[in-house]
Amino acid sequence: MTPRTFAPAASWTHKLESEQKQEHDFSNVLSEFGYAVLRQDLMMMKFCECELKRMFREKKPTKRRRR
Repeated sequence: MTPRTFAPAASWTHKLESEQKQEHDFSNVLSEFGYAVLRQDLMMMKFCECELKRMFREKKPTKRRRR
């Protein structure tokens, strides 16, 4: 058996700007929530729900351009 080397995914090593990181994390939690609903995994659904609420509370208002 040959030893395998571990290489982290690019998203683990790439430093994202804070807004990009928030969007990335939100997308991941939302995807996990969807999978939990399909599996009817109540514990994971509750965890994702709490994380989404926390993200919403911590969301800093972003400056948006007016058109």
